[in-house]
Amino acid sequence: MTIKAIIFDIGGVLLRTLDWSKRYEWERKLNLPHNSLEALVHGTTLNTEFERGELAFEAFWQEVGRRLGVPADQVTQFREDFYAGDTLNLELLTQIRQWRKAGFKIGIISNAPPSLRMTLQHRLHIVDDFDHIVISAEVGVRKPHARIYEMALEGLDVTAKEAVFVDDLTENIAGARAAGLHGVHFTDTAPAVAAIEALLA
Repeated sequence: MTIKAIIFDIGGVLLRTLDWSKRYEWERKLNLPHNSLEALVHGTTLNTEFERGELAFEAFWQEVGRRLGVPADQVTQFREDFYAGDTLNLELLTQIRQWRKAGFKIGIISNAPPSLRMTLQHRLHIVDDFDHIVISAEVGVRKPHARIYEMALEGLDVTAKEAVFVDDLTENIAGARAAGLHGVHFTDTAPAVAAIEALLA
């Protein structure tokens, strides 16, 4: 069956952490093991609740700060520093624009808080590059649950077999494939683009 839509994850795919220096500084300040901060913020049940829309933005970050020992008056700075090294994947974005110009529908499925939509629109200015965006906190369900993939397919008006899903986490690719989509595991831009092109051929 012909592929009609390509759906992307955001974190680790379109928005990648390339500079970890600010996170490492906080690890030293908080006496945390090296390279542990990512899991302590994103790899918790608290974050799962946040990404399902069950916790407000400020409540989440205040609780993260409390658990990690960040002084209350430094939580905002901590949050800003945590994401300071994130960089938009311009190489992939250029390719996405080419695919969209060629007639493919382009979507997003992201496990993220509602603030992601504002980030895409006002900080990154790329919201208009996508035909449909599904954010877990807005819909109350996270990848790899089948329903979030179904929502994306419905929004793009395509069947599962007509869609490719791209993510850096293998469990999310497995969830997409279980829902009937084609899956591409993102490790770097060039091999991901090659894998997508092979499916489009």
